[in-house]
Amino acid sequence: MSGHPSDEGNSARRISAGSDRKHLVRSVGFTTKAAVELVASAIPGIGGTIATAIATLETERVSRRLEAFVQEVRQLYAGVQIDKLDRDYVESEAFEDVVLAAIDAGRRSSTPEKRRLVAAALVGTATLDRPQSLDAESLLDTLGGLSSEDLVVARLLYQGVDRTVGGIVGGAIPPANVPDVDFHIARLVAAGLFVGRGPLSDFAIQQTSYFPTETFERLIQLLKAGGIE
Repeated sequence: MSGHPSDEGNSARRISAGSDRKHLVRSVGFTTKAAVELVASAIPGIGGTIATAIATLETERVSRRLEAFVQEVRQLYAGVQIDKLDRDYVESEAFEDVVLAAIDAGRRSSTPEKRRLVAAALVGTATLDRPQSLDAESLLDTLGGLSSEDLVVARLLYQGVDRTVGGIVGGAIPPANVPDVDFHIARLVAAGLFVGRGPLSDFAIQQTSYFPTETFERLIQLLKAGGIE
């Protein structure tokens, strides 16, 4: 026995309304993606590569994290002197790989501080002031894999190193009042950014101290080139 005509009409309207909602959500997604690509492409020198990478990675919609990341890149790049841009490098496939790694790291950044670090690393890579022979793609991949708390501990360790005009004379001890600090330090050591040195003898009453690796020092140079002091 067939249903009442009005029931069939209501069912058809519900299906139509559901289809319209899906179309609207999809349209908003595409509009947001197109808007972010437009903002990215407006960044002189490096924007075209960023916009292309976004189109490659985001098939339907761009996340708010990525939108915030692009804005960070735009702001930091605005402070770079135009004669500092390495024009040959930003047109290379190697830079495309760096941009893809940066965008992936930016999408995985939940805090403004981490997004800003990743953005500065990307901008610094595009300049002539970047550390030579630095594997920026791998470094950005590493930054993306570290949590915001990992990076806070890294900053505390770096600030805790004993320095003189002649260089580093003493390492940093694990910062106090940081939950799971040993866990975070182990992640930084595994990432190749810090190295630990223990007591000189088994009888010494001394904590393991931590020193930044050469790679971490070069990361600091890269961030400075990208606009973070």
